[in-house]
Amino acid sequence: MSTPAASTDGPAAARPGMPVAVRVAGIFGSILAAVGVVALIVVLNVKYGSLARPTNPLAPDVTVSGLKLPGFTLTDQDGRPFTRDRLSGQVTIVDFMFTNCPFICPLLSARMVQAGEQLAGTPVRFLSVSVDPTHDTPARLREYGERYRANFSRWTFATGDAATVKRIVSDSLKFNLEDEPQTPITLPDGSTMSNISHPQHLVLVGPSGEVLGMYAAKDDAQVAALIDRARRAADEVARRRGL
Repeated sequence: MSTPAASTDGPAAARPGMPVAVRVAGIFGSILAAVGVVALIVVLNVKYGSLARPTNPLAPDVTVSGLKLPGFTLTDQDGRPFTRDRLSGQVTIVDFMFTNCPFICPLLSARMVQAGEQLAGTPVRFLSVSVDPTHDTPARLREYGERYRANFSRWTFATGDAATVKRIVSDSLKFNLEDEPQTPITLPDGSTMSNISHPQHLVLVGPSGEVLGMYAAKDDAQVAALIDRARRAADEVARRRGL
């Protein structure tokens, strides 16, 4: 009795009587299928921000590698200087807003509230930088923060001159920042101002001012990932300090 031929798997396997052209086509098809799967995984990872979710929460995502908050001096809601050094050694969630914004800013601020509530009991800090120094005086920033029941010992509202704001937003973090006169905003006194196009992301910043990741405020999943990452990053900072 003859022994059956050993079984083979996949289109690339050499089967008796299979033409060479068919085998080559099978190999090529397998390669294309594998490439397609990898490409799909990369696209999904990039879209949903998981491509560079490193095991180490303090390792910057590849998409923001090299980005860092520059040195700056802003003025906070109490009229006091606020520098980048105030964030040193801490994990901070940063957003950019202005108090007269009726578009994305209320959502950004609501997301900061959400993160603050879910990160209660952690040392994670929050910083909201106004991109409208013309109107956002310290008193106005404090009023805005109070509207969101901000704990000012943990959540700072600040702004600076236009050049400083631009250096932070555009020059360092590579976000678009520009006036949009085609989209006027009516102010409480009846006058108008141009809308300001600015970041719609929450930015996670590490203890040395390095950007760890950016998260779209409109995306529930990304905000949840930010909150989880911020918690783990703060824990890692404490671990390294031996706390």
